[in-house]
Amino acid sequence: SGRFVVVYRGRINDINGAYVSLNASIVIGTVNNDQSITIGTPIPFSNVNTAQCEIAIDPANPNSFLISYVDNGEVKMIAGTLSGTTATLGDSQLLASGNTMWSGITVDPHKSGKFIAVYSHGYSGNVGIITLSGNTITRTATSTTGYLENSRTSFMYPSIAWDQNDSTRFAFTYRSSWNSYGMVLVGNIDGTSITFGTPVAFNSWQTGFTDVAFDTNQADKLVVGFQANGSGHGMAVVGTLSGNSVSLGSTVTFDAANCQNIVIRPGPSYTGKLYFITKIGKLFGAVISGTSITFDAPITI
Repeated sequence: SGRFVVVYRGRINDINGAYVSLNASIVIGTVNNDQSITIGTPIPFSNVNTAQCEIAIDPANPNSFLISYVDNGEVKMIAGTLSGTTATLGDSQLLASGNTMWSGITVDPHKSGKFIAVYSHGYSGNVGIITLSGNTITRTATSTTGYLENSRTSFMYPSIAWDQNDSTRFAFTYRSSWNSYGMVLVGNIDGTSITFGTPVAFNSWQTGFTDVAFDTNQADKLVVGFQANGSGHGMAVVGTLSGNSVSLGSTVTFDAANCQNIVIRPGPSYTGKLYFITKIGKLFGAVISGTSITFDAPITI
């Protein structure tokens, strides 16, 4: 209780202070009874030009986690276990190499030890089903999304979420590197078979960072958060699902500041809310009603 886990990138300088590389580490923190925070000792897991890192913790086994990261153009994974304020890491495993830059990961809330990863590889997006036993990682299936909107399209800033109300459905968002549009794509998993719907544009203009989350309080609803690159504003749009098809409501601006690295997380069920967090340190509560979304006043964190 009160424990949290963070993965992050850190700059490595030489003895003269010149930039050398970006490493990545995991650190465990504890929220104390007086609301103070104690941070443990960072544990590095990548020391070579880490471009991106993300962690997913198994809700059925909260001492088990899986990290997805990109270094030197390779998508890799590393599993670990938590004990108090320390972490034990397994061996890194290669997921994809060559012309890879972006990845995202989420955990199946319906089955222990099951994760799903999305990553760019060449000119296509890929989704892989990952199982975890202890610190042993097994990729049970991989499916390419194909060339998405254009034969020259890869993607950037992917984010992926599993539907808590449907054990077979997931969705991911990304920025198309062909036209910079923001896109959302819904998929289904049946055993080791992965199928996809049709990508839908949620922003037909320059798009920055994206995130996606399902509404745990309403079936067949998701929300996309993104940075509008032209203005930098934080934007959101509700999606209504039918199978692996999605229809979108109207886009709403929730913050007129420069919103990078938007994160969306479902709140406890009694709140009926989702929460948006931005890099500049704002927290927004949000409620979905039909195809609309409304936001509370932000809290500075």
